Amino acid sequence: LAAARLAAARGVRVYAIGAGDPAGTRDVAVSALTANDVALLNDQVRFTARVRSRRCEGVSLRVILSEEGRDVAERQVSLREGIAEEVRFLHKVAEAGRRRFAARVEPVAGEISRENNEAARCVEVVDAKLKVLLVDGYPRWEFQYLRNALKRDPVVEVSVLQEDADLDFFPEGTLPIRNFPGSMREMSGYDVIVLGDVSPGFLSAQAAQTLVRFVQDRAGGVLFLAGRRHRAPQSLRDTALEKILPVFLHGAVEEREAYAGAGSPLTTPLKWRRTAAGAAAGLADISDSEEDPRFWETLPGFFWGAPLAKLKPLATTALEGVDPEGGAAPLPVLVWQYAGAGRAGLLATDETWRWRAGLDDAVFYRFWGTLLRDLSRNRFYGHGSRFRLETGGRQQFTLGETIPLSAQAFDEAGEPVAWESLEVLCPRGERGPDRVRLERDAATPGGFAGAYTPVEPGTYDFSIAVDGASQATVSCDVVVPRIEFAEPDLDEVFLRALATAGKGAYHWIGEPGARGPAFEGGAPFSKVGRRETTLWDTAPSYAFVVLLLSLEWFLRRLHRAA
Repeated sequence: LAAARLAAARGVRVYAIGAGDPAGTRDVAVSALTANDVALLNDQVRFTARVRSRRCEGVSLRVILSEEGRDVAERQVSLREGIAEEVRFLHKVAEAGRRRFAARVEPVAGEISRENNEAARCVEVVDAKLKVLLVDGYPRWEFQYLRNALKRDPVVEVSVLQEDADLDFFPEGTLPIRNFPGSMREMSGYDVIVLGDVSPGFLSAQAAQTLVRFVQDRAGGVLFLAGRRHRAPQSLRDTALEKILPVFLHGAVEEREAYAGAGSPLTTPLKWRRTAAGAAAGLADISDSEEDPRFWETLPGFFWGAPLAKLKPLATTALEGVDPEGGAAPLPVLVWQYAGAGRAGLLATDETWRWRAGLDDAVFYRFWGTLLRDLSRNRFYGHGSRFRLETGGRQQFTLGETIPLSAQAFDEAGEPVAWESLEVLCPRGERGPDRVRLERDAATPGGFAGAYTPVEPGTYDFSIAVDGASQATVSCDVVVPRIEFAEPDLDEVFLRALATAGKGAYHWIGEPGARGPAFEGGAPFSKVGRRETTLWDTAPSYAFVVLLLSLEWFLRRLHRAA
Protein backbone atom coordinates (compact mmCIF):
# COMPACT_ATOMS: atom_id res chain seq x y z
CA LEU A 1 0.00 0.00 0.00
CA ALA A 2 2.87 2.37 0.76
CA ALA A 3 4.34 1.68 -2.69
CA ALA A 4 0.94 2.34 -4.32
CA ARG A 5 0.59 5.67 -2.50
CA LEU A 6 4.10 6.65 -3.53
CA ALA A 7 3.36 5.77 -7.17
CA ALA A 8 0.15 7.84 -7.09
CA ALA A 9 2.04 10.80 -5.63
CA ARG A 10 4.38 10.64 -8.61
CA GLY A 11 1.51 10.56 -11.07
CA VAL A 12 1.49 6.80 -11.73
CA ARG A 13 -1.87 5.13 -11.19
CA VAL A 14 -2.17 1.54 -9.96
CA TYR A 15 -4.77 -0.77 -11.46
CA ALA A 16 -5.34 -4.13 -9.76
CA ILE A 17 -6.54 -7.14 -11.76
CA GLY A 18 -7.91 -10.00 -9.67
CA ALA A 19 -7.29 -13.52 -10.99
CA GLY A 20 -9.15 -16.39 -9.36
CA ASP A 21 -12.57 -17.25 -8.01
CA PRO A 22 -14.03 -14.45 -5.84
CA ALA A 23 -16.03 -17.07 -3.95
CA GLY A 24 -12.78 -18.71 -2.83
CA THR A 25 -11.22 -22.08 -3.44
CA ARG A 26 -11.68 -25.41 -1.72
CA ASP A 27 -8.59 -27.23 -0.64
CA VAL A 28 -7.20 -29.63 1.92
CA ALA A 29 -3.47 -30.07 2.47
CA VAL A 30 -0.94 -31.72 4.74
CA SER A 31 1.25 -28.73 5.44
CA ALA A 32 3.84 -30.57 7.54
CA LEU A 33 4.83 -33.92 9.00
CA THR A 34 7.01 -33.62 12.10
CA ALA A 35 9.07 -36.23 13.94
CA ASN A 36 12.48 -36.54 15.53
CA ASP A 37 15.30 -36.61 12.99
CA VAL A 38 16.87 -39.64 14.67
CA ALA A 39 15.14 -42.66 16.22
CA LEU A 40 16.29 -45.89 17.81
CA LEU A 41 15.64 -49.23 16.16
CA ASN A 42 12.49 -50.96 17.51
CA ASP A 43 11.46 -47.79 19.32
CA GLN A 44 8.09 -46.03 19.14
CA VAL A 45 8.31 -42.82 17.10
CA ARG A 46 5.72 -40.06 17.37
CA PHE A 47 4.63 -38.41 14.12
CA THR A 48 2.41 -35.33 13.92
CA ALA A 49 0.69 -34.43 10.64
CA ARG A 50 -0.62 -30.89 10.35
CA VAL A 51 -3.75 -30.77 8.17
CA ARG A 52 -5.20 -27.44 7.02
CA SER A 53 -8.27 -26.86 4.89
CA ARG A 54 -10.38 -24.16 3.27
CA ARG A 55 -14.13 -24.37 2.84
CA CYS A 56 -14.26 -27.97 4.03
CA GLU A 57 -16.13 -27.41 7.28
CA GLY A 58 -17.43 -30.66 8.74
CA VAL A 59 -15.79 -32.91 6.14
CA SER A 60 -14.46 -36.14 7.66
CA LEU A 61 -11.54 -37.86 5.97
CA ARG A 62 -8.73 -40.30 6.59
CA VAL A 63 -5.14 -39.30 7.31
CA ILE A 64 -2.76 -42.12 6.41
CA LEU A 65 0.85 -42.61 7.55
CA SER A 66 3.13 -44.61 5.29
CA GLU A 67 6.69 -45.89 5.60
CA GLU A 68 8.66 -46.33 2.38
CA GLY A 69 5.35 -46.35 0.46
CA ARG A 70 3.66 -48.92 2.73
CA ASP A 71 0.66 -47.76 4.78
CA VAL A 72 1.30 -48.39 8.47
CA ALA A 73 -1.40 -46.37 10.31
CA GLU A 74 -4.44 -44.18 9.74
CA ARG A 75 -6.71 -41.87 11.70
CA GLN A 76 -9.99 -40.13 11.03
CA VAL A 77 -10.18 -36.34 11.30
CA SER A 78 -13.12 -33.93 11.06
CA LEU A 79 -12.10 -30.64 9.42
CA ARG A 80 -12.87 -27.25 10.93
CA GLU A 81 -12.68 -23.96 9.06
CA GLY A 82 -9.67 -21.85 9.95
CA ILE A 83 -8.16 -24.45 12.28
CA ALA A 84 -5.12 -26.56 11.44
CA GLU A 85 -5.74 -30.06 12.75
CA GLU A 86 -2.86 -31.97 14.35
CA VAL A 87 -3.12 -35.69 13.75
CA ARG A 88 -0.76 -37.88 15.77
CA PHE A 89 0.61 -41.33 15.12
CA LEU A 90 2.76 -43.64 17.25
CA HIS A 91 4.67 -46.08 15.07
CA LYS A 92 7.35 -48.65 15.87
CA VAL A 93 10.33 -48.50 13.48
CA ALA A 94 11.66 -51.98 12.78
CA GLU A 95 14.34 -51.35 10.14
CA ALA A 96 17.56 -49.37 10.48
CA GLY A 97 18.74 -46.75 8.01
CA ARG A 98 17.22 -43.66 6.45
CA ARG A 99 13.47 -44.27 6.30
CA ARG A 100 11.01 -42.08 4.40
CA PHE A 101 7.64 -41.49 6.04
CA ALA A 102 4.72 -39.64 4.49
CA ALA A 103 1.30 -38.48 5.68
CA ARG A 104 -1.46 -38.03 3.11
CA VAL A 105 -5.15 -37.17 3.11
CA GLU A 106 -7.89 -38.36 0.82
CA PRO A 107 -8.84 -35.93 -1.96
CA VAL A 108 -11.88 -33.73 -1.41
CA ALA A 109 -14.28 -33.09 -4.27
CA GLY A 110 -13.67 -29.73 -5.91
CA GLU A 111 -10.34 -28.92 -4.26
CA ILE A 112 -8.02 -26.63 -6.20
CA SER A 113 -4.97 -28.91 -6.04
CA ARG A 114 -4.14 -32.45 -4.99
CA GLU A 115 -0.40 -31.93 -5.13
CA ASN A 116 -0.33 -30.67 -1.54
CA ASN A 117 -2.25 -33.62 -0.09
CA GLU A 118 0.93 -35.27 1.14
CA ALA A 119 3.94 -34.26 3.22
CA ALA A 120 7.02 -36.40 3.77
CA ARG A 121 9.86 -36.60 6.26
CA CYS A 122 12.91 -38.83 6.58
CA VAL A 123 14.00 -40.34 9.88
CA GLU A 124 17.44 -41.82 10.51
CA VAL A 125 16.82 -45.08 12.38
CA VAL A 126 19.89 -46.03 14.40
CA ASP A 127 20.63 -49.58 15.51
CA ALA A 128 21.66 -48.61 19.04
CA LYS A 129 20.41 -48.55 22.62
CA LEU A 130 19.72 -45.53 24.79
CA LYS A 131 22.33 -45.75 27.55
CA VAL A 132 21.18 -44.19 30.84
CA LEU A 133 23.03 -43.69 34.10
CA LEU A 134 20.61 -43.38 37.03
CA VAL A 135 22.17 -41.98 40.21
CA ASP A 136 20.42 -41.25 43.50
CA GLY A 137 21.28 -40.95 47.14
CA TYR A 138 18.72 -43.30 48.66
CA PRO A 139 15.95 -45.70 47.54
CA ARG A 140 13.00 -43.29 47.47
CA TRP A 141 9.79 -44.15 45.59
CA GLU A 142 10.67 -42.10 42.48
CA PHE A 143 14.06 -43.78 42.19
CA GLN A 144 12.70 -47.30 42.60
CA TYR A 145 9.87 -46.93 40.10
CA LEU A 146 12.14 -45.22 37.56
CA ARG A 147 14.80 -47.91 37.97
CA ASN A 148 12.26 -50.63 37.22
CA ALA A 149 10.84 -48.73 34.24
CA LEU A 150 14.28 -48.30 32.66
CA LYS A 151 15.21 -51.95 33.22
CA ARG A 152 12.04 -53.01 31.38
CA ASP A 153 12.41 -50.63 28.44
CA PRO A 154 13.55 -52.78 25.47
CA VAL A 155 15.64 -50.02 23.85
CA VAL A 156 17.35 -48.82 27.06
CA GLU A 157 20.52 -50.04 28.74
CA VAL A 158 20.80 -48.66 32.27
CA SER A 159 23.42 -48.42 35.00
CA VAL A 160 22.06 -47.85 38.52
CA LEU A 161 24.12 -46.21 41.23
CA GLN A 162 22.75 -45.72 44.76
CA GLU A 163 24.89 -43.65 47.11
CA ASP A 164 23.87 -45.24 50.44
CA ALA A 165 23.91 -48.84 49.19
CA ASP A 166 26.15 -51.33 51.00
CA LEU A 167 29.60 -51.79 49.52
CA ASP A 168 28.91 -55.46 48.85
CA PHE A 169 25.54 -54.72 47.25
CA PHE A 170 25.38 -56.28 43.80
CA PRO A 171 25.23 -53.49 41.15
CA GLU A 172 21.91 -53.24 39.36
CA GLY A 173 21.03 -52.56 35.75
CA THR A 174 21.97 -53.96 32.39
CA LEU A 175 25.31 -52.11 32.55
CA PRO A 176 26.43 -52.66 36.19
CA ILE A 177 28.89 -50.16 37.73
CA ARG A 178 30.13 -49.48 41.26
CA ASN A 179 31.40 -45.90 40.98
CA PHE A 180 30.41 -42.70 39.24
CA PRO A 181 32.37 -42.31 35.96
CA GLY A 182 35.56 -40.39 36.64
CA SER A 183 36.79 -39.74 33.09
CA MET A 184 35.32 -38.44 29.88
CA ARG A 185 35.96 -41.79 28.24
CA GLU A 186 33.77 -43.56 30.84
CA MET A 187 31.07 -40.89 30.89
CA SER A 188 30.84 -40.82 27.09
CA GLY A 189 29.58 -44.39 27.24
CA TYR A 190 26.20 -42.96 28.30
CA ASP A 191 23.71 -40.80 26.45
CA VAL A 192 21.84 -39.27 29.39
CA ILE A 193 22.55 -39.07 33.11
CA VAL A 194 19.82 -38.73 35.76
CA LEU A 195 21.36 -37.13 38.84
CA GLY A 196 19.08 -37.40 41.85
CA ASP A 197 19.26 -36.24 45.46
CA VAL A 198 22.87 -37.10 46.26
CA SER A 199 24.90 -35.61 49.11
CA PRO A 200 27.00 -32.50 48.36
CA GLY A 201 30.25 -34.46 48.58
CA PHE A 202 29.19 -37.35 46.36
CA LEU A 203 30.61 -35.81 43.19
CA SER A 204 34.19 -34.59 43.22
CA ALA A 205 35.00 -31.24 41.63
CA GLN A 206 36.63 -33.07 38.71
CA ALA A 207 33.60 -35.35 38.20
CA ALA A 208 31.27 -32.33 38.21
CA GLN A 209 33.43 -30.54 35.65
CA THR A 210 33.57 -33.67 33.48
CA LEU A 211 29.77 -33.90 33.61
CA VAL A 212 29.52 -30.29 32.43
CA ARG A 213 31.86 -31.05 29.51
CA PHE A 214 29.88 -34.22 28.73
CA VAL A 215 26.77 -32.10 28.22
CA GLN A 216 28.29 -29.04 26.57
CA ASP A 217 30.92 -30.68 24.36
CA ARG A 218 29.71 -34.24 23.80
CA ALA A 219 25.99 -33.41 23.35
CA GLY A 220 24.99 -35.48 26.35
CA GLY A 221 21.78 -35.06 28.30
CA VAL A 222 21.41 -34.59 32.05
CA LEU A 223 18.31 -34.49 34.22
CA PHE A 224 18.53 -33.12 37.75
CA LEU A 225 15.92 -34.75 39.98
CA ALA A 226 14.94 -32.73 43.05
CA GLY A 227 14.92 -34.29 46.50
CA ARG A 228 14.25 -33.46 50.15
CA ARG A 229 16.99 -35.22 52.14
CA HIS A 230 19.94 -33.37 50.55
CA ARG A 231 17.82 -30.51 49.14
CA ALA A 232 18.68 -31.06 45.47
CA PRO A 233 19.11 -29.01 43.33
CA GLN A 234 20.03 -26.40 45.99
CA SER A 235 22.85 -28.71 47.13
CA LEU A 236 24.60 -28.06 43.79
CA ARG A 237 25.20 -24.42 44.67
CA ASP A 238 28.84 -23.30 44.22
CA THR A 239 29.65 -26.32 42.05
CA ALA A 240 30.45 -26.53 38.34
CA LEU A 241 26.99 -27.99 37.71
CA GLU A 242 25.37 -24.60 38.41
CA LYS A 243 26.55 -23.61 34.96
CA ILE A 244 24.22 -26.03 33.15
CA LEU A 245 21.28 -25.96 35.55
CA PRO A 246 18.25 -24.35 33.84
CA VAL A 247 17.43 -22.38 37.04
CA PHE A 248 19.25 -20.03 39.35
CA LEU A 249 19.83 -21.25 42.90
CA HIS A 250 19.15 -19.30 46.07
CA GLY A 251 21.92 -17.41 47.80
CA ALA A 252 22.79 -18.05 51.44
CA VAL A 253 20.22 -15.59 52.88
CA GLU A 254 17.58 -16.39 50.27
CA GLU A 255 18.03 -20.09 50.94
CA ARG A 256 17.18 -19.72 54.61
CA GLU A 257 14.11 -17.66 53.73
CA ALA A 258 13.02 -20.06 50.97
CA TYR A 259 13.29 -23.16 53.14
CA ALA A 260 11.59 -21.51 56.11
CA GLY A 261 8.18 -21.95 54.46
CA ALA A 262 8.62 -23.22 50.91
CA GLY A 263 9.60 -26.71 49.95
CA SER A 264 7.56 -28.36 52.70
CA PRO A 265 4.78 -30.89 51.98
CA LEU A 266 1.37 -29.44 51.15
CA THR A 267 -1.97 -30.58 52.51
CA THR A 268 -3.73 -30.02 49.17
CA PRO A 269 -1.99 -31.47 46.10
CA LEU A 270 -0.97 -29.25 43.21
CA LYS A 271 -2.43 -30.10 39.82
CA TRP A 272 -0.24 -30.73 36.78
CA ARG A 273 -0.46 -28.37 33.82
CA ARG A 274 1.41 -28.43 30.54
CA THR A 275 2.50 -24.98 29.43
CA ALA A 276 1.99 -23.48 25.98
CA ALA A 277 5.78 -23.30 25.55
CA GLY A 278 6.08 -26.97 26.44
CA ALA A 279 3.40 -27.92 23.93
CA ALA A 280 5.01 -25.80 21.18
CA ALA A 281 8.39 -27.46 21.78
CA GLY A 282 6.87 -30.95 21.98
CA LEU A 283 8.05 -31.39 25.57
CA ALA A 284 6.22 -33.75 27.90
CA ASP A 285 4.28 -34.99 24.87
CA ILE A 286 3.07 -38.40 26.03
CA SER A 287 -0.12 -38.80 24.04
CA ASP A 288 -0.34 -40.74 20.77
CA SER A 289 -3.58 -39.00 19.80
CA GLU A 290 -4.99 -35.49 19.98
CA GLU A 291 -4.29 -34.52 23.54
CA ASP A 292 -7.12 -33.26 25.73
CA PRO A 293 -5.95 -30.01 27.39
CA ARG A 294 -7.45 -31.32 30.63
CA PHE A 295 -5.44 -34.55 30.47
CA TRP A 296 -2.74 -33.38 32.85
CA GLU A 297 -5.29 -32.10 35.36
CA THR A 298 -6.77 -35.60 35.63
CA LEU A 299 -3.47 -37.08 36.80
CA PRO A 300 -2.89 -37.52 40.55
CA GLY A 301 -1.33 -34.31 41.88
CA PHE A 302 1.82 -33.84 43.95
CA PHE A 303 2.39 -32.53 47.47
CA TRP A 304 5.98 -31.28 47.28
CA GLY A 305 8.09 -29.21 44.95
CA ALA A 306 11.60 -27.83 45.36
CA PRO A 307 11.75 -24.05 45.88
CA LEU A 308 13.47 -22.36 42.94
CA ALA A 309 14.94 -18.86 42.75
CA LYS A 310 14.08 -18.15 39.10
CA LEU A 311 14.54 -19.57 35.62
CA LYS A 312 17.55 -18.76 33.48
CA PRO A 313 16.83 -16.55 30.45
CA LEU A 314 16.88 -19.35 27.85
CA ALA A 315 15.11 -21.98 29.96
CA THR A 316 11.67 -23.32 29.05
CA THR A 317 9.03 -24.53 31.48
CA ALA A 318 7.23 -27.59 30.11
CA LEU A 319 5.17 -28.54 33.18
CA GLU A 320 4.03 -26.54 36.16
CA GLY A 321 2.10 -27.16 39.35
CA VAL A 322 -1.12 -25.23 39.80
CA ASP A 323 -2.92 -24.54 43.05
CA PRO A 324 -6.51 -25.79 42.48
CA GLU A 325 -7.76 -23.01 44.75
CA GLY A 326 -5.80 -20.34 42.89
CA GLY A 327 -4.05 -19.12 46.00
CA ALA A 328 -0.47 -19.26 44.72
CA ALA A 329 1.44 -18.65 41.52
CA PRO A 330 2.18 -21.71 39.34
CA LEU A 331 5.28 -23.64 40.39
CA PRO A 332 7.76 -24.57 37.60
CA VAL A 333 8.13 -28.34 37.74
CA LEU A 334 9.80 -29.51 34.52
CA VAL A 335 12.33 -27.00 33.19
CA TRP A 336 14.94 -27.52 30.48
CA GLN A 337 17.43 -25.63 28.33
CA TYR A 338 20.14 -26.18 25.75
CA ALA A 339 23.59 -26.35 27.33
CA GLY A 340 26.20 -26.14 24.62
CA ALA A 341 25.73 -29.12 22.30
CA GLY A 342 23.56 -30.99 24.81
CA ARG A 343 20.46 -30.50 26.93
CA ALA A 344 19.90 -30.10 30.65
CA GLY A 345 16.61 -30.51 32.49
CA LEU A 346 15.29 -30.22 36.04
CA LEU A 347 12.32 -32.07 37.52
CA ALA A 348 11.49 -30.08 40.66
CA THR A 349 9.41 -32.80 42.32
CA ASP A 350 9.86 -36.50 43.01
CA GLU A 351 6.23 -37.54 42.89
CA THR A 352 5.50 -38.68 39.34
CA TRP A 353 5.28 -42.17 40.85
CA ARG A 354 1.82 -41.16 42.12
CA TRP A 355 0.53 -41.45 38.54
CA ARG A 356 0.59 -45.21 38.91
CA ALA A 357 -2.43 -45.03 41.23
CA GLY A 358 -5.34 -46.20 39.09
CA LEU A 359 -3.40 -45.69 35.83
CA ASP A 360 -1.12 -48.77 35.92
CA ASP A 361 2.30 -48.08 34.37
CA ALA A 362 1.36 -46.54 31.03
CA VAL A 363 1.55 -42.81 31.79
CA PHE A 364 4.60 -43.11 34.07
CA TYR A 365 6.56 -45.21 31.57
CA ARG A 366 5.67 -43.05 28.60
CA PHE A 367 6.52 -39.80 30.40
CA TRP A 368 9.96 -40.92 31.47
CA GLY A 369 10.73 -42.65 28.18
CA THR A 370 9.84 -39.52 26.22
CA LEU A 371 11.70 -37.20 28.59
CA LEU A 372 14.97 -39.14 28.53
CA ARG A 373 14.83 -39.55 24.76
CA ASP A 374 14.32 -35.80 24.32
CA LEU A 375 17.26 -34.96 26.57
CA SER A 376 19.58 -37.39 24.78
CA ARG A 377 18.40 -36.65 21.23
CA ASN A 378 21.52 -34.71 20.22
CA ARG A 379 23.75 -37.67 21.08
CA PHE A 380 22.47 -39.69 18.15
CA TYR A 381 23.42 -37.22 15.43
CA GLY A 382 26.35 -39.15 14.06
CA HIS A 383 25.12 -42.46 15.50
CA GLY A 384 26.62 -41.81 18.92
CA SER A 385 30.20 -41.98 17.59
CA ARG A 386 33.08 -39.59 18.23
CA PHE A 387 31.90 -37.50 15.30
CA ARG A 388 28.78 -35.41 14.81
CA LEU A 389 27.51 -33.66 11.72
CA GLU A 390 24.46 -31.41 11.44
CA THR A 391 22.68 -29.30 8.83
CA GLY A 392 21.53 -26.47 11.07
CA GLY A 393 18.75 -28.53 12.66
CA ARG A 394 16.80 -28.69 9.38
CA GLN A 395 15.99 -31.62 7.15
CA GLN A 396 14.56 -29.79 4.14
CA PHE A 397 15.80 -26.82 2.12
CA THR A 398 14.45 -25.06 -0.93
CA LEU A 399 16.51 -24.80 -4.10
CA GLY A 400 18.70 -21.72 -3.89
CA GLU A 401 19.26 -21.93 -0.14
CA THR A 402 22.68 -22.59 1.33
CA ILE A 403 22.94 -25.64 3.59
CA PRO A 404 24.94 -24.87 6.76
CA LEU A 405 27.22 -27.70 7.87
CA SER A 406 28.62 -27.97 11.39
CA ALA A 407 30.66 -30.83 12.77
CA GLN A 408 32.44 -31.93 15.94
CA ALA A 409 35.26 -34.43 16.25
CA PHE A 410 36.84 -35.98 19.36
CA ASP A 411 39.69 -38.41 19.84
CA GLU A 412 39.37 -41.79 21.54
CA ALA A 413 39.97 -40.24 24.97
CA GLY A 414 37.05 -37.87 24.46
CA GLU A 415 39.21 -34.78 23.91
CA PRO A 416 38.59 -32.33 21.02
CA VAL A 417 40.81 -32.95 18.00
CA ALA A 418 43.45 -30.39 17.06
CA TRP A 419 42.76 -30.42 13.31
CA GLU A 420 42.61 -27.15 11.41
CA SER A 421 40.01 -28.38 8.93
CA LEU A 422 37.74 -31.30 8.21
CA GLU A 423 36.44 -32.71 4.92
CA VAL A 424 32.82 -33.62 4.25
CA LEU A 425 31.80 -35.74 1.27
CA CYS A 426 28.53 -35.50 -0.64
CA PRO A 427 28.05 -38.26 -3.27
CA ARG A 428 26.66 -36.93 -6.56
CA GLY A 429 26.22 -40.01 -8.74
CA GLU A 430 28.60 -40.84 -11.59
CA ARG A 431 30.55 -37.59 -11.35
CA GLY A 432 31.89 -38.53 -7.93
CA PRO A 433 31.41 -36.85 -4.57
CA ASP A 434 31.45 -33.14 -3.93
CA ARG A 435 34.02 -32.25 -1.29
CA VAL A 436 33.24 -29.59 1.27
CA ARG A 437 35.98 -28.20 3.48
CA LEU A 438 34.90 -27.21 6.97
CA GLU A 439 37.16 -24.79 8.84
CA ARG A 440 37.84 -24.88 12.56
CA ASP A 441 35.21 -23.16 14.70
CA ALA A 442 37.13 -21.74 17.66
CA ALA A 443 33.92 -21.16 19.65
CA THR A 444 33.05 -24.90 19.73
CA PRO A 445 35.33 -27.58 21.22
CA GLY A 446 36.35 -29.84 18.36
CA GLY A 447 34.03 -27.85 16.14
CA PHE A 448 34.12 -27.11 12.42
CA ALA A 449 31.80 -25.07 10.22
CA GLY A 450 31.13 -24.59 6.52
CA ALA A 451 28.35 -24.51 3.93
CA TYR A 452 27.19 -26.20 0.74
CA THR A 453 25.00 -24.75 -2.00
CA PRO A 454 22.96 -27.37 -3.92
CA VAL A 455 22.39 -26.86 -7.63
CA GLU A 456 19.46 -29.23 -8.16
CA PRO A 457 16.62 -30.76 -6.14
CA GLY A 458 16.99 -34.18 -4.57
CA THR A 459 18.37 -35.94 -1.51
CA TYR A 460 21.83 -34.95 -0.29
CA ASP A 461 23.84 -37.26 1.99
CA PHE A 462 26.79 -35.70 3.83
CA SER A 463 29.42 -37.62 5.78
CA ILE A 464 32.71 -36.80 7.47
CA ALA A 465 35.71 -38.36 5.75
CA VAL A 466 38.32 -39.68 8.21
CA ASP A 467 41.17 -41.90 7.00
CA GLY A 468 39.18 -43.07 4.02
CA ALA A 469 36.10 -44.01 6.07
CA SER A 470 32.75 -42.20 6.30
CA GLN A 471 31.60 -41.04 9.72
CA ALA A 472 28.49 -39.29 11.05
CA THR A 473 26.25 -39.32 7.99
CA VAL A 474 23.42 -36.78 7.83
CA SER A 475 20.86 -36.30 5.06
CA CYS A 476 18.55 -33.55 3.89
CA ASP A 477 16.18 -32.94 1.00
CA VAL A 478 16.31 -30.04 -1.44
CA VAL A 479 12.95 -29.22 -3.01
CA VAL A 480 11.61 -26.72 -5.50
CA PRO A 481 9.61 -24.03 -3.65
CA ARG A 482 5.85 -24.05 -4.27
CA ILE A 483 4.84 -20.81 -2.60
CA GLU A 484 2.10 -20.20 -5.18
CA PHE A 485 0.00 -22.89 -3.47
CA ALA A 486 0.39 -21.48 0.04
CA GLU A 487 -2.47 -18.95 -0.20
CA PRO A 488 -4.23 -19.37 -3.56
CA ASP A 489 -7.45 -17.54 -2.63
CA LEU A 490 -8.26 -14.27 -4.37
CA ASP A 491 -7.88 -11.42 -1.86
CA GLU A 492 -10.22 -8.82 -3.33
CA VAL A 493 -10.25 -6.71 -0.16
CA PHE A 494 -6.54 -6.07 -0.42
CA LEU A 495 -6.59 -5.54 -4.18
CA ARG A 496 -9.34 -2.91 -3.86
CA ALA A 497 -7.34 -1.14 -1.14
CA LEU A 498 -4.28 -1.28 -3.38
CA ALA A 499 -6.17 0.30 -6.27
CA THR A 500 -7.62 2.99 -3.99
CA ALA A 501 -4.19 3.86 -2.59
CA GLY A 502 -2.83 4.04 -6.13
CA LYS A 503 -5.77 6.21 -7.37
CA GLY A 504 -6.64 3.58 -9.94
CA ALA A 505 -9.35 0.92 -10.07
CA TYR A 506 -9.90 -2.75 -9.35
CA HIS A 507 -11.26 -5.17 -11.95
CA TRP A 508 -11.91 -8.88 -11.76
CA ILE A 509 -10.32 -10.73 -14.67
CA GLY A 510 -13.74 -11.99 -15.75
CA GLU A 511 -15.12 -8.46 -16.22
CA PRO A 512 -14.97 -6.71 -19.60
CA GLY A 513 -13.24 -3.74 -17.99
CA ALA A 514 -10.34 -5.89 -16.95
CA ARG A 515 -9.38 -6.53 -20.56
CA GLY A 516 -9.00 -2.82 -21.36
CA PRO A 517 -9.10 -0.59 -18.30
CA ALA A 518 -9.82 3.07 -19.05
CA PHE A 519 -6.93 5.14 -17.84
CA GLU A 520 -9.00 8.29 -17.42
CA GLY A 521 -7.03 11.46 -17.02
CA GLY A 522 -3.79 9.81 -17.89
CA ALA A 523 -1.07 11.96 -19.38
CA PRO A 524 1.70 11.00 -21.81
CA PHE A 525 4.87 10.12 -20.01
CA SER A 526 8.51 10.06 -21.00
CA LYS A 527 10.65 6.98 -20.71
CA VAL A 528 13.90 7.75 -18.98
CA GLY A 529 16.80 5.51 -19.86
CA ARG A 530 20.37 5.19 -18.77
CA ARG A 531 23.37 3.88 -20.67
CA GLU A 532 26.81 3.52 -19.17
CA THR A 533 29.89 3.91 -21.40
CA THR A 534 33.53 3.56 -20.43
CA LEU A 535 35.08 7.02 -20.21
CA TRP A 536 38.04 6.29 -22.52
CA ASP A 537 35.93 4.47 -25.10
CA THR A 538 34.60 7.68 -26.72
CA ALA A 539 35.69 9.85 -29.67
CA PRO A 540 36.25 13.04 -27.60
CA SER A 541 38.53 11.09 -25.25
CA TYR A 542 40.64 9.83 -28.15
CA ALA A 543 40.79 13.34 -29.66
CA PHE A 544 41.89 14.77 -26.32
CA VAL A 545 44.70 12.21 -25.99
CA VAL A 546 45.87 12.90 -29.59
CA LEU A 547 45.83 16.63 -28.87
CA LEU A 548 48.02 16.19 -25.77
CA LEU A 549 50.52 14.02 -27.65
CA SER A 550 50.64 16.52 -30.51
CA LEU A 551 51.19 19.41 -28.13
CA GLU A 552 53.98 17.50 -26.39
CA TRP A 553 55.66 16.77 -29.74
CA PHE A 554 55.36 20.43 -30.85
CA LEU A 555 56.85 21.78 -27.60
CA ARG A 556 59.73 19.28 -27.78
CA ARG A 557 60.57 20.40 -31.33
CA LEU A 558 60.34 24.03 -30.33
CA HIS A 559 62.72 23.43 -27.40
CA ARG A 560 65.31 21.70 -29.61
CA ALA A 561 65.18 24.53 -32.19
CA ALA A 562 65.89 27.08 -29.46
